Amino acid sequence: MRNCFFFFLFLSSLSSFSQINLAKETDYNDFMITTTLVVMDANPFSGFNQTLVNAVETFWKITPYEVISNKEFNAKKKNKNNSFIILSEASMEVKGKILQYNMLNLVLGGKAANLNEMPDLGSVPLSYIDTDNEEYLYKLGGVLQFMQFFVRYNLENPNTDIFKLVQKIEGKVGDKEIWLLPDEVANEVNTPEKLKKYYQGKVKFATKDQIEEAIVKKEAKVLFLHKIGSDENGSICWKFLIEAATGKAVYFSQDKVDKNNPPLFNDNDFKKLK
Repeated sequence: MRNCFFFFLFLSSLSSFSQINLAKETDYNDFMITTTLVVMDANPFSGFNQTLVNAVETFWKITPYEVISNKEFNAKKKNKNNSFIILSEASMEVKGKILQYNMLNLVLGGKAANLNEMPDLGSVPLSYIDTDNEEYLYKLGGVLQFMQFFVRYNLENPNTDIFKLVQKIEGKVGDKEIWLLPDEVANEVNTPEKLKKYYQGKVKFATKDQIEEAIVKKEAKVLFLHKIGSDENGSICWKFLIEAATGKAVYFSQDKVDKNNPPLFNDNDFKKLK
């Protein structure tokens, strides 16, 4: 059975975000002397495990790592010398509505009794729970790079959440090129001609294979979109623009989905970019 993880979004304002037991400054320092244990998913047929192992071998540079089984996690989670990368099912409450996600957790070992209580160093939602994993496996290496960037940033700038991080990073998009899947873009901006009305920077409509290759090659000029969306009314669409070379997030938004606001990268997102 997959581990469960809970996080909450309080919607007096969409930017008011809280996650259970966010890591403190000392936790990030402790993380740097751990061995990161990469936990295999209990479902051996998902395709996730081999993709994760390959991505860790290529991209995980911040700590030593080992691969363990899901069963070994419970035996090793209380060791403070361990940190963990583990897939979980996450729940988010939005005005009484429960939304469920696949979440890639980066957590610190220690005295905590379960995953919810372990210091969270920079977990990332991958998709809604009913989404085929092919929707995110191609960019898993980029997600791992973002996790490491987030940790390093917090070591230098303690107590920085994703909102503060994006606000503090100067330059935003700059001269980089945004690579987007055609089916992740709203109709009003789905061609170069339409885009000119909202954004003057460089944009490429790419394939999953092209984005995966750019992440593997750490293309310095490429930004890729990590979007987590559902067509369900009242759900939340999360959008990250991440540098393929470094994992740095240069844009983040979360928008409520309804019939007039589908879960897509849209004209309002382009208007916000510098």
